[in-house]
Amino acid sequence: MEIKYWRENPNQDSNIKGFFTIVTQEGFEIKNCKLIAGPKGLFVAPPSQKGKDGDLDDNGKQKYYDLAWIPKEVQQPLLDMLSADVELGSDGVPF
Repeated sequence: MEIKYWRENPNQDSNIKGFFTIVTQEGFEIKNCKLIAGPKGLFVAPPSQKGKDGDLDDNGKQKYYDLAWIPKEVQQPLLDMLSADVELGSDGVPF
């Protein structure tokens, strides 16, 4: 598995710090994965798609649905690969 096509999010105020593509050993590409700064630190999120009009979450915001699933045991190796490829600031967030 490898990381390709890192793209930093130009919106510095967003929790989404960047987008990337995962390439599996079999050659499958999972595009538009996200590196997100959450309350407990950085985590990897799969690509997602906005729900239909009227699909709102508990806070009244538009719902998004994951298009792939990233197992927990794969998330830390992905974070490690991203850390090696992306310059991280002292707070662990890419700049």
